Amino acid sequence: MPDSMPSSPPLLQALPVLPLSAVLFPGGSLDLTLKDARYVGPMLQHMKPGQGLGVICWKPAQAGEAPSLQDVGCLAQLSDADLGTAGPSGVRVRLQGHGRFTLRRQWQAETGVWLVDADLLPPDEVLAPSPEMAPAVDALERTLAALALQGKETPAWRGADAGWVANRWLELLPLPLKLKQELMALQDPVARLLLVDQFLRAKQIVGPAA
Repeated sequence: MPDSMPSSPPLLQALPVLPLSAVLFPGGSLDLTLKDARYVGPMLQHMKPGQGLGVICWKPAQAGEAPSLQDVGCLAQLSDADLGTAGPSGVRVRLQGHGRFTLRRQWQAETGVWLVDADLLPPDEVLAPSPEMAPAVDALERTLAALALQGKETPAWRGADAGWVANRWLELLPLPLKLKQELMALQDPVARLLLVDQFLRAKQIVGPAA
């Protein structure tokens, strides 16, 4: 293709994003309180029908540097039903994670809302966890069952999907934000689960490898 040919336009154009100090994973959810309730109204106004919004982390910034966003985020759906009543501490929202996207361009609108042009990343290929991952899979199933007994909402079980298992563990584990971001962006679901499994064994959450 000649160099003069323009590149294809991004699939997601002027997507409003919600910068957070938290990682949203595909197939997961986040319940949080937005302290700046003034951001929510303009953000909803920027949302296009059927497109939703993006959830993305800030990049670490050095003193004097302008804020910027990470390269990979997660699409989310947000409707009026997901918005709680604004209170003294902010407004409660519930975000449901869908596909991941990678940024082409980012800017801040006059409304204060961050917007991006972005491309969708392919969803994780559904690959079964290897037999060596069985302890991690079984431990996750027990953990989710215990949470359900406590009355907490848990997702439908998909233990035959390595990427899904890895993502659910990553939501539960107290890992540094930077590591969660890197693993969310990792496009190999089997490698992602392997790294999670190594952490689980190191912390003796599951037994050592045979």
